[in-house]
Amino acid sequence: MAPVDGLSCRQKTKVLFFRGGIKFQNGIYIIKTDSLGDTLWTKKYTASDQLNAYSIRQNRDNGYLLLGEKGPQINSTMYLMKTDSAGNKLWDKIWGNSSGFSMQITDDNEYFLLGTTWGPPNKILLVKTDSLGNQIWYKNYIVNNATTGYGMTLTQDGGLALLGYKIIQPCSGCALHTFLYLIKTDTAGNEHWNRTFSEMTNPYQKVEIQQTSDNGFILVGATWIHSLMFNDVYLVKTDMNGGVLTSYDDLIFSNNNLIKVYPNPFFAQTILQTDNFLYNATLTVDNCFGQTVKQIKNISGQTVILSCDNLPCGLYFLRLTEGNKIYTDKLVISDNSPGQENQEIRRWWKGR
Repeated sequence: MAPVDGLSCRQKTKVLFFRGGIKFQNGIYIIKTDSLGDTLWTKKYTASDQLNAYSIRQNRDNGYLLLGEKGPQINSTMYLMKTDSAGNKLWDKIWGNSSGFSMQITDDNEYFLLGTTWGPPNKILLVKTDSLGNQIWYKNYIVNNATTGYGMTLTQDGGLALLGYKIIQPCSGCALHTFLYLIKTDTAGNEHWNRTFSEMTNPYQKVEIQQTSDNGFILVGATWIHSLMFNDVYLVKTDMNGGVLTSYDDLIFSNNNLIKVYPNPFFAQTILQTDNFLYNATLTVDNCFGQTVKQIKNISGQTVILSCDNLPCGLYFLRLTEGNKIYTDKLVISDNSPGQENQEIRRWWKGR
């Protein structure tokens, strides 16, 4: 198979879809797999013009919805395609001068499509359609600066939370600055409030948002660390009104190999090895909601043994602090013993 760019995966449906590549540079390529990653079927969709997809959802009839763009970005049309459960195309719809990046399906089997209307200035675009893709309404969200929309979630009050970027140019000829931008709307798309967060890398990177059990939100994007000259993950937890409760930026995932964690993922315990000798350091482990779930103090030496104890499986963030030095990394606690993990790996690769 020619190289391709993977842009979305939905675990519920075990479907991966890709765009780009060499053979399919003007189309979309979908792979459906079973739970072990073995291919069940593949489909490719081509067009005379460039065709990209950025989001996929399974519909109530077990078919699939793909959202993206037709034509080169900036001069593209937002593109929505519906397939049956075997990936056969049923219909498609386009919206001019825009691109689509995220979608949600309502309980009434209607669709919310989030994207960007290309300017100048660029504007966040929200479209609502019926189950056949026919437009019910659309809205553009305009501020004094250009905005782009990339992530969306349905909220417990029946509304929407839209996540994207706001681009600010302080003066004519000045450099552009891109900030993470959150909009809360009602079910009709009317804006209730908006919030601006940390400076991001650029306005064309994917971001994600989910509502949490306390009606707040968790946001993830990529931030630019000027002093170190590389991109890094930005994670923020907010309350229901978009106020920041906890945020990780600049140093998250940026240990520069100063910490080695093995095994990772782990089942019972793992070992942290540092390049530098630690004196009176503190190890803090946070869950994905920013809550501290474990802490070890007064660490000296170069090795720390960390037991999972009763922590549930999932993703965690560790922070090793020594004076004004902070080392960070991520941990994954598995729900399988090492033997089970090895067995699953063998099953995965069997016959491949």
